[in-house]
Amino acid sequence: MTIQPYKISSLKTKDVYWTVPAPSVQTKNSYVEDIASICSERLVYEELFSELFPNGYTKKHADGFLEFCKSGWSKECFNFFILSNNDQISGCISIKNTERDAGEVGYWMSSKHSGLATNALSQLCLAAKDLGFKRLFAQTKSNNSRSIRVLKNNDFHKDNSFVKDRDIGCESAFLRVL
Repeated sequence: MTIQPYKISSLKTKDVYWTVPAPSVQTKNSYVEDIASICSERLVYEELFSELFPNGYTKKHADGFLEFCKSGWSKECFNFFILSNNDQISGCISIKNTERDAGEVGYWMSSKHSGLATNALSQLCLAAKDLGFKRLFAQTKSNNSRSIRVLKNNDFHKDNSFVKDRDIGCESAFLRVL
């Protein structure tokens, strides 16, 4: 099944963005730079990458991530890049595994393009259902109120039986039946 790009808008600015499946995204230097820049933003880096990349998130890491997202599609994960109208990567939202009974959701967004995560997750849930997923879950740190709000806005409910990454600080999990 082919998943088409879908349009979302920022809840804050109403600007239009496109959520594009990773295999449809070209590999180009500006995208690598966008990813490296976003993943180096303080909130994104501290929440997701500081332990994995203690010396910083580099363009080399971004290039590897972009290639993984493209080559791993449907075999390991389903990653979608969020592109602005001026063709910049503004975020990424993913189903981080292919287990159709319970797919794990992950996402990061640039602070320069706020208000995207809720609508991006809403559309990801529709795509996940089309891909045959029965449930989606997300793990969070208990103090990540922004992410928890996005999950609750998309009908995810707390279910700590899905906490798998306590070693990296995840103390909470949220589940949505599709």
